[in-house]
Amino acid sequence: MKNIIFDVDRTLVDSYGPELTTLKEALYLATGNYYDDEIMKQLTVLTTDKFFQTIGISNQDTLNKINHYWGELLKKHPVTMFPNIPELLTYYLNKIYF
Repeated sequence: MKNIIFDVDRTLVDSYGPELTTLKEALYLATGNYYDDEIMKQLTVLTTDKFFQTIGISNQDTLNKINHYWGELLKKHPVTMFPNIPELLTYYLNKIYF
């Protein structure tokens, strides 16, 4: 074995919580609208673009504002690795190269 490919998002790093809460806040800041948790859960099955279409946001200026706020908020709420991931990666690194 020479290479391993991982899906990082929600596999190695726990991004769902920060992603959900920061997008919810960014939506409020950009639109003044509050979206409940049931609507926000659609992010687990839809791409971000499809999610925005589903909630009726297509205006490019609004999308730019959302993305700006979302990026700024994510800086304050970084994602973290799931437990034991560093050890798992070290294990595989040692298996492949040593």
